Order: sequence, then structure tokens, then C-alpha cells
Amino acid sequence: MDIGCGMIAVETNLKADKLPDNLDLLHGEISGSVPAGVGKQHSKNSHTTRDAGLWMDKHRGSDRVQSMARTAVLQLGTLGSGNHFVEVCLDENETVWVVIQSGSRGTGNKLANQHIIVAKALCNGIPLEDKDLAYFQESQPEFGAYINDML
Repeated sequence: MDIGCGMIAVETNLKADKLPDNLDLLHGEISGSVPAGVGKQHSKNSHTTRDAGLWMDKHRGSDRVQSMARTAVLQLGTLGSGNHFVEVCLDENETVWVVIQSGSRGTGNKLANQHIIVAKALCNGIPLEDKDLAYFQESQPEFGAYINDML
């Protein structure tokens, strides 16, 4: 359960014949450029961290988001762990694509948990098949707060 995991596929201008027979070197370059794993962060002095800080300053969210902003800034541009990956693949025309499944890191999980606590409180007394199926109604201000944090 997370807020903000995402996936993107980017078509390159390369064809399969431009790839080496062995992709180990490319794998090493990607692994060396994109920090991955639990708690991995970009260096405080990295270009990514500066850009992330500027972006966060421009896109102030709720107090919930701002309380996690420092961690988010340090982790922006990192991959995460679990089901997150970078993949180099080919389409039916032998065009090279890069596919990335990235996470919101711990920030999205923390935000989701905070909203779930609120949803469970609002659904108190409503018969639910399972308490983990608590929800917001679109007309509730808490629904708007959840959407705002997700965005």
C-alpha cells in the first residue's frame, strides 16, 4: 500500500543492433547512477537533491507532506526496493525502450497510513466486511486532503 508509485516507459532513438551483446556494463552504469534499496539516498550535494529541493519549495503540500519533505528531497530520483526496477527492453520493431517502476519510497507509505487511520475513524459504526476497507466519500474534506497529498 503506497501513494505515488509510478511506472513509465520511454522510447529511445536506439535500435537493438546498437546494444552490446552483453548488457553487464550497461547494468553497472544504471546501478551506479540510480541509488536503489531501502533507505538509499542521493548525496546531499547532488544535482538531483538541489532540483528536488527547488521542486518541493514550489509545490508546497499539506503539513503531512511537508513533515516528510526532507526525506523526500533526499530520495527523489532513487529507485526504492521490492518491486521497483529499471528495465531495458525491445518492442516489435527492435526499438530500445527503458521502463522504470519506481516508488514513493517510505513517504507514500507513511501518508497512506495516516489517511487510512482517518478513514477508519470516519467509517466507525459503518458495517464493513473488513476494517481495512475503510474509505472516504468524495464529498468529504478528507477525500480532498487525500487527493491533494497523493498529487
